[in-house]
Amino acid sequence: MDQEQAKSFLKEIIKIKSVNPPGNETEVANKLKTLFDEHGIESELVEYDDNRANLIAHLKGEEDGPVLGLTGHMDVVGDIKGAV
Repeated sequence: MDQEQAKSFLKEIIKIKSVNPPGNETEVANKLKTLFDEHGIESELVEYDDNRANLIAHLKGEEDGPVLGLTGHMDVVGDIKGAV
């Protein structure tokens, strides 16, 4: 994926209405899972409520060693009154 493709993909993700509550991580997770599948990255969608899901992805290395875990959010916070 080149830089322009990455920017385009991020714009698509940002456009998804994932304000919490009520959340809508499933649409974001499905979009990410499709991207991972296209690039041969193993991933699993774990649904835990209506329109709520986690995505677990695994990048397998070629050597034994420490494991690095990363976590993030797929939902966003709506407008906050008084925010700068």
